[in-house]
Amino acid sequence: MESPEVIAVSSFRPLSECSPAILKNQLRAAESWKSAFEKIIYLNSPCSTMGGSGVSFVESEPFPRIRAMAAICAEQDNWCAIVNADIVVDCKLRQIERKLHEAGAVAAVSRRYTFENERYDLAQVDDFGMDFFAAIPGVWGQIAKGFPETLRLGHNVWDTLCLGAFGYLCERRTWDITPCRAIFHPKHEDRHRPCVDIDYESVTPYRHRVIWPMQAISKV
Repeated sequence: MESPEVIAVSSFRPLSECSPAILKNQLRAAESWKSAFEKIIYLNSPCSTMGGSGVSFVESEPFPRIRAMAAICAEQDNWCAIVNADIVVDCKLRQIERKLHEAGAVAAVSRRYTFENERYDLAQVDDFGMDFFAAIPGVWGQIAKGFPETLRLGHNVWDTLCLGAFGYLCERRTWDITPCRAIFHPKHEDRHRPCVDIDYESVTPYRHRVIWPMQAISKV
């Protein structure tokens, strides 16, 4: 019997506000998700261009709160991934999830491979950026309760604190899928980040567990 597939939870910049490059990046990513995810949930106003079979929308303010996204993940029956809207996902993610299931994993992360001019074969991991965090619903439920209310998607520490939370909550059951070359990020400028204050004291346990997972899923 096959293991459950993965659900994506994300947001996107309103298409009317995008530069041509950002628009292209978001539409390219959205197309790749259709063959990689069982279901896609966007925290944004409904958009026919981003819609389609298996796609739903939840009204949200810009730069949705990580707690709100985690709460939606916790309500699902399957693995859920919080993913940035410009990340291209390889369809082999379905095979990767089966390997994670067999390994007893409850969470997974990946560094991103940066590409230019659609050359995925030349993409390289050239920074510590992380735009993909997947876990079972129970893990997301704990994050929904434990994260600071002000932390939003796109904040410059959102990925660091998610990595620390996985390390704290899941320990050795968090796996690295970077070697699978499944998560790709287009090289671009025009970065927008939310300006909010974070109560770092409330996430001290997570901050102390920001370490990269030692266990990895090999290439599939």
